[in-house]
Amino acid sequence: MTIKIRTLLPLVLIMGLANGPAGAACDLGFQRLRPVNWRPGHSHTYDPFDPEQRVQNETLTVRHRGEACRYFVTFSQGRANSYERAMFRRGESLEYNLYRNATLDTPLKDRPEAQSNEVLQGRFGSERDGWRRGRGRKRGRRIQRLDYFMSIAPLQIVSPGVYRDTVRVRLYEGTPSHPVRRDERTLTVTTLVQAAVQVSIGETGAAFDPRRTQEKLDFGELEKGEKAYADLMVRANTGYYIIISSRNRGRLRHDRRRRNTVGYRFEFDGTRINLRRRRVWLRFAAGGTALGSSRHPMAVTIGDVANAPAGPYSDTMTFTVRAR
Repeated sequence: MTIKIRTLLPLVLIMGLANGPAGAACDLGFQRLRPVNWRPGHSHTYDPFDPEQRVQNETLTVRHRGEACRYFVTFSQGRANSYERAMFRRGESLEYNLYRNATLDTPLKDRPEAQSNEVLQGRFGSERDGWRRGRGRKRGRRIQRLDYFMSIAPLQIVSPGVYRDTVRVRLYEGTPSHPVRRDERTLTVTTLVQAAVQVSIGETGAAFDPRRTQEKLDFGELEKGEKAYADLMVRANTGYYIIISSRNRGRLRHDRRRRNTVGYRFEFDGTRINLRRRRVWLRFAAGGTALGSSRHPMAVTIGDVANAPAGPYSDTMTFTVRAR
């Protein structure tokens, strides 16, 4: 009799995964949301008389863990309660906006008004894919940087100082039609408006032209009581000083015979100015609104010319305008 003994060795299959992240859902958040400070080019201020529409590039960073997902970022209206955004200071406003691209044709918006082209959008692949490809050394965290753009409307004549706005920036998983909010931050927008003045000089009634800074009064043959007129025009976003000086202290001097002079009377804004002083300081409030200017009429009246030798006479007056 033969007895067969069969030994059964069960086959145990042990299956597992290489070390890697758990199959978590899409985990999104802002990694960095820096304040926006207006600093176009080499300047760190807003010049109210600069006619150029300047654009500034800004960046925000989104971090990701977990499964593949789409996402988008929205921007609230800010303190203006409008998508024509504005920064504020003591009751004054400075218009600006945040845009999706540098062409400034698409302002960024918030839900529910925002369309798909009025938000920032992106997509992350699965974190698991990153581990399989050997990119999991930093615990699988990945980031994407999104660009957006800021611009301030030019030629806004507002008072100098710091203007601010706050905008809520929200990060959503999904698409604008199927959103899940994942993060939210406050973005501070700040601009320093510089104290600025511009000056122009010309004949009575002339238009303001900042390139025109010289004017010649030609009396021809001098006669007592003869008059000539001109306008000094100032535009400013702050109070200002006008400093007046005369090379010959209020007298026309013979170009060759320097000891011979002819006096004249100078009036500024209808008031006689004593040019014997080295400098005359006049104080004024802010000049003009929008692109207008404050106009200061000037008049020169020739004095006694008796016994004055023939020849050319001249004087040079200098007007310096300074912000207060």
